Amino acid sequence: MGAQDEEFGFSLGDDDIVKSAPVYPPALANMEVDIVVNKNSEVWILHNKPFEESIAWIEFDADDDTLTFVSYRGTVKGLGAKIQAPVRKYLYNAKRVFLIQTEGGKIYDFFNVALVVRDASTKDKDPKNKKRSA
Repeated sequence: MGAQDEEFGFSLGDDDIVKSAPVYPPALANMEVDIVVNKNSEVWILHNKPFEESIAWIEFDADDDTLTFVSYRGTVKGLGAKIQAPVRKYLYNAKRVFLIQTEGGKIYDFFNVALVVRDASTKDKDPKNKKRSA
């Protein structure tokens, strides 16, 4: 076991640091995740297990094609895979995501959360697919 940090109240060794870290393992490491989009940029993310914490918003990084789930406490959990091209343009223009937990083929839990799109690029990669206004 590592040294105890008295000021912050966590252990600095072994598995304890992982438990107190603000980043969880990727979603695909412990659950099945499907992303469904339509031509109106409506997005549904279906998952078969609960997240460790309630999700406050989801971030789509358009520069590296990743999706990150952010909890109310600020902890983060990446998807664990790049977002593929057919889905990207719809995520880029979406504002909300319907986060749906399924169990046995039925809806178990359902949330409507904000989608934050991060795009730091100065060059428009595909002008016909980028409609989002600043």
